[in-house]
Amino acid sequence: MRPTSSEVSRARSVGLDAVHAYLSTNGWLRADSLRRETAEVYLWSADSREAAIVPASEGYADYGTRIYQIAEQIGRVEGRPRYEVLSDLCRERSNEEIQGYVSQLARGEEDPTGTASIKTFVDGKLVSVRVNFGSADYSEMTRAHEARLSVSLEGDLYRDGQRWHLRNPRRVTVMEDEDG
Repeated sequence: MRPTSSEVSRARSVGLDAVHAYLSTNGWLRADSLRRETAEVYLWSADSREAAIVPASEGYADYGTRIYQIAEQIGRVEGRPRYEVLSDLCRERSNEEIQGYVSQLARGEEDPTGTASIKTFVDGKLVSVRVNFGSADYSEMTRAHEARLSVSLEGDLYRDGQRWHLRNPRRVTVMEDEDG
């Protein structure tokens, strides 16, 4: 079956780190002897005739299609629908930058740290991303929320059920209003 453009787009958003992590932890063995400059090969531990060929770079023009094909193959071998495999692959994205607005703040009465919900776009959809912050960054999120300023930050974006979270926030920046 040919993938739709939205499936290829979704597959294109999957990072190579996520593909390698998934394969390594779900019964696929890296075949170092088959490693090439353009791809890495993983063999299914239960049947070494099944191989997943992972591109060496996210920069290839057909990267999304190749990741879609890997998800399709994993699904066939593991007996799961490809959309479920793609969801698993999309769950964590390292070094992802998000920009948006602080929509909600939460912390304990005596706790200097806290959680902020950032309204942002992930895969073209408006979502809330929950982020735990240390004291200094939480103060910045509070300032951004009160002044209705946008924020930019980087971290490891992952999905837990229907909720998005960002782990290890860094490069936290409050975008100052151009008028002020």
